[in-house]
Amino acid sequence: MLKRILLFTFLLAAVYNVNSQELQARISVLTSKVSTQVDKKIFQTLQTQLTNFMNSRKWTNDVFQQNEKYSAVFL
Repeated sequence: MLKRILLFTFLLAAVYNVNSQELQARISVLTSKVSTQVDKKIFQTLQTQLTNFMNSRKWTNDVFQQNEKYSAVFL
């Protein structure tokens, strides 16, 4: 019970202190793990749309130059 209380307190403190920044994301959808019966173009479209969403979304009210954005890779 004490572990749960400590974990909850830690998570609450972590969420309270979270800062955000703009992203420059590269997203890769691994189509090799999908069955061959599925059209691979769907996953290419998903990859493009997710990349566009992550990179064009304004996560903060701050203004960042392109070279100041946090670079992230998602697989």
